[in-house]
Amino acid sequence: MINLPNIRKKMIVSMTALVMSLLLLFIFQMGITFYTQAEVLNKLGERREKISLSAQVLTLAEKVISNPDKTESSLSQIEKINTKLLDLVHTTEGKKTVQNMTIAIGNVRHGGNVREIIEAAKDINEFQNRRLGEEITVLEEGIKARGWRAVVISILITIALGIFVVWGISKLGREYLLTKVVMQATSNGILVGNEKGRISVLNNTFCFLLGGCKRSDMIGRPLAEAGEPGRVLALAIHENKFEKGKEIIVKDPNENEVCLLVDTIPWKDEQDKVLGGMAVVRDNTVQWLEKKRVALENQDLREKADRDAMTGLFNYRAFIKQIDRVVSLSEDSFFP
Repeated sequence: MINLPNIRKKMIVSMTALVMSLLLLFIFQMGITFYTQAEVLNKLGERREKISLSAQVLTLAEKVISNPDKTESSLSQIEKINTKLLDLVHTTEGKKTVQNMTIAIGNVRHGGNVREIIEAAKDINEFQNRRLGEEITVLEEGIKARGWRAVVISILITIALGIFVVWGISKLGREYLLTKVVMQATSNGILVGNEKGRISVLNNTFCFLLGGCKRSDMIGRPLAEAGEPGRVLALAIHENKFEKGKEIIVKDPNENEVCLLVDTIPWKDEQDKVLGGMAVVRDNTVQWLEKKRVALENQDLREKADRDAMTGLFNYRAFIKQIDRVVSLSEDSFFP
């Protein structure tokens, strides 16, 4: 017979694998999301700093014109900011705008037109704002590309999971169907209980032996409700005890005595933990009645051998047997 705990174990493994796969898929999606978000924040954070610095340069450049008395102070501040911008800018065009500001500062200090500062500051500010728009476009395209890649990968993983699940379910279904066919075809009664002492499976033969119970009504009930075989199985599961050919006497619906032979088989996992058990029940009534009949006949023969056929009194043979018994008893007890 197919091992029911093995089917159960395969189902648990399959469901665990499915859950783990879905969890990994979720982690993958979240990883893509967090990575994209971090990249966007990093890019925009750096660009925000550049725009802030370029705006400060423009403000200071306007002060150079509006407040000529503080020209040198403003130029010094512009130089410091310009140095920071030069470290942050990576493109050739960006570096050129910053270098133009450095040249403009030098020209103003040597008597050049202060409008050069304004023009250079505007160029820096315009460049940074334009680069912001370009980077946003690039980021949007990157996010879309990653999104599509994530969708494609998710679809492929989902298809693979679907194939795995369908394969697993079909395989388990075949094993379960085979188990069901075997259980229903056997002439023995089959009763399966779980580790909690409740009925998991029983076949029609067992229901017949139990007196015509309904299988669907028995599933999930305590094993004790399955009559004496159920109580025997419950005890075997509790004590983790294998037993073969235990004879029990029950009564059928017509109050006739029925003799059943019960084999109990506890089921255990690799850690020796009891997962449940199975009882195989065989109807032994014919053999039991025959044995009982033979015993009665032997008893009757013994009675006839010890009594006179006409009077019914004990005969000489019975007298000798009784004398031998009394003498033996006297010798054993040292009583004359």
